[in-house]
Amino acid sequence: EKSKESKKGSLMKSRATMRMQLFAERFQASIDIASAVEYLHDNRIIYRDLKPANIGYDQDGTLKIFDFGLAVELPEGSDRDSTFNLAGNTGTSRYMAVEVIRKHPYNVKADVFSFSILLWELMALCKPYDGLVGQQVKECVSVFGERPAIPRTWPTNLRRILRRGWTESIVDRPHIFEVKEVLVKLHEASTKPKNIFSK
Repeated sequence: EKSKESKKGSLMKSRATMRMQLFAERFQASIDIASAVEYLHDNRIIYRDLKPANIGYDQDGTLKIFDFGLAVELPEGSDRDSTFNLAGNTGTSRYMAVEVIRKHPYNVKADVFSFSILLWELMALCKPYDGLVGQQVKECVSVFGERPAIPRTWPTNLRRILRRGWTESIVDRPHIFEVKEVLVKLHEASTKPKNIFSK
């Protein structure tokens, strides 16, 4: 009887360890994407089409963002928090920020909204708004305020940064470097023996 309990205990520990490793890998990928977006924002570039199809790895295993067809450079010396009258409805519906859908002025934080949807997808391993098509997604997001459901089992700080990242208010939305800081801490915690998922 004791050996059964011992095997069950070690199986549970190995599952927990495996889960932590998988989340650590996803956190690392998300940090790499956030670093690339941060580099663009530091150079006053809004990417405007952040989605899985535009992210990949090179032959050395380095994560890359490609297809800069919709990227736009902001004016020299412009403040990151200033908004600009740029083309609305630009990008892929599933990842598009509320202000872009509504054709309101926006800034680099439109990429943070897209990143947050992408981050959720990376963690959940599910397509956001699955079963809906472009116009339906836009309506759900911009009219009804829908966002992907965040599992309660995810770490509190991850749940919090997702909600902040896809908030409707561009003023309340963090910059990508702030999101990255949270992800770095989550990654560090996920590589330690203590389980961050029990919080």
